Amino acid sequence: MSGSQSTGSGRSTEHVFYSLHNKETTFLCTECRQFICDRCVESVHTRHALKSISKRNNNILYHEILQQQFNLYKDVWLVELEEQIQAIDLHAAKLEEIINKLRDSYKEEILRKNTQNKSILKETENETDNNNPTTLSLIQNNFYTVSNRFTGNKTRVW
Repeated sequence: MSGSQSTGSGRSTEHVFYSLHNKETTFLCTECRQFICDRCVESVHTRHALKSISKRNNNILYHEILQQQFNLYKDVWLVELEEQIQAIDLHAAKLEEIINKLRDSYKEEILRKNTQNKSILKETENETDNNNPTTLSLIQNNFYTVSNRFTGNKTRVW
């Protein structure tokens, strides 16, 4: 029901007025489920099924229809809300799956790099251990050569 109907001060003897024409409603358009005035019968609601309402029943019917429409809108709203919650839950599950895949991928990459770094470190340690005598020997020979050039001594100190 549209918000085009209004009651005056809310007293039980008040009648519903159609705000478009500010006239008291005398009919209920059963197709549109709206209270209408005499002018609307001749224009917008021509050929619609109408129900004449007495002044006494005017306010009562209005509130009954208003309550029915409120309940209908509430039910529709609850269904739509539940659908939105389900859509959000589904989206959250998909995001969680993506995050878990990324986490696992990064974890695997870190473990692979860690293994690779350990291997490189081990190779470097082995080369250092194996090359120490050679490196020391090269340094000593270079020192001997340089030393002999300056001193003219041909004997080796080591």
